[in-house]
Amino acid sequence: MLIGKRHNVKICAITSRPASRIGKLAHLIVNLKAPTKIDKDSKIKSIQPMTTLNEQCLMIFFDCLVLELMRELNETSQSMWSRHSNLE
Repeated sequence: MLIGKRHNVKICAITSRPASRIGKLAHLIVNLKAPTKIDKDSKIKSIQPMTTLNEQCLMIFFDCLVLELMRELNETSQSMWSRHSNLE
């Protein structure tokens, strides 16, 4: 990330900790309101174990991002399958 910063690359941090080192380097921060393992005393509480809420927030955020990109780029699930890697 530091190399990117030195080359004026725009950095977006998607985080639950905007004050983190990465957050401080970012030009744009998407602040996910979810508990983290570092901030156990957070005002944000969840009955889910550990950082499950954080992971779910990330999944929903990226699903929405991909859906928006699909709309903008005129892609469908079918058209993307040909470029999808299979790591199984």
